[in-house]
Amino acid sequence: MLPQDARYLSAEWTKANVSGVGLFGEFYRVWGDGKQMVPHDIFDYFGFSGLTTEQLKGMGYVVWTAPQEKGSWISEGDTSIFMNLLDNGLRGYLDPSYGGWGGRNGPDTNPSGQSSATYAASRPRPAGRSPRPHP
Repeated sequence: MLPQDARYLSAEWTKANVSGVGLFGEFYRVWGDGKQMVPHDIFDYFGFSGLTTEQLKGMGYVVWTAPQEKGSWISEGDTSIFMNLLDNGLRGYLDPSYGGWGGRNGPDTNPSGQSSATYAASRPRPAGRSPRPHP
């Protein structure tokens, strides 16, 4: 995540723009919501709040990302890639930069513009700001 985009993952922003909006907002998963998609899924510890990585591991969970603030955004890195398998005419399944149901994706770059495996290809960002220019 780019430092200037951190606010889009905060509990305050998520509640104001997603989880606290409309009839479907309450169904959206956020950190510490007490929900689990599949009972006993050792990879789904997002519903817990106030626990450390060590405590979650002690409970048998495979912790692959640190627990976050209660109510904050849960990253959906796989959704944008999967959604491009459902053709909408933009051919996103051929090249993720073409766009599709999951938005446009570009190369992973860090804030200085260098390739990086630690920054996601698709990040929340203000309207009109793209991860890379498109022809």
